[in-house]
Amino acid sequence: LVSQESGMLCRLNYGNNDNIQWIIDPCMSTQCYQVREESTNTRSVLQTRLSIKQLRTGPGDTLSIFSCVSSNCSSTWAKFSQSGEIFPISVVGDPVLYLTWTSNGITDVSAGWIANWKTEFGRM
Repeated sequence: LVSQESGMLCRLNYGNNDNIQWIIDPCMSTQCYQVREESTNTRSVLQTRLSIKQLRTGPGDTLSIFSCVSSNCSSTWAKFSQSGEIFPISVVGDPVLYLTWTSNGITDVSAGWIANWKTEFGRM
């Protein structure tokens, strides 16, 4: 469980049979209330934006990203699930992101991936 407002996750030159999970929950250290702006009648809510600059994995090695409303992630919404080679992607969690990384037992491993996240207030 990661509760920081920004940071980086990565798996570079990864090994076989990985099965790793991360939960990014900015609400652990911040209150995640909706803020209503009277003058414009809009609401702002804390969101987590995850940016992946490049993803390069072997066949069957998969990074999946889900959005959750709390760190227990009892209800999730799929945002992204991919293996292979993908270039810049950005995913937004409302406000929690749940990531899973699995690599199979085949020795064909690739460069991996690097992701940065930052929490921000988004308009509704």
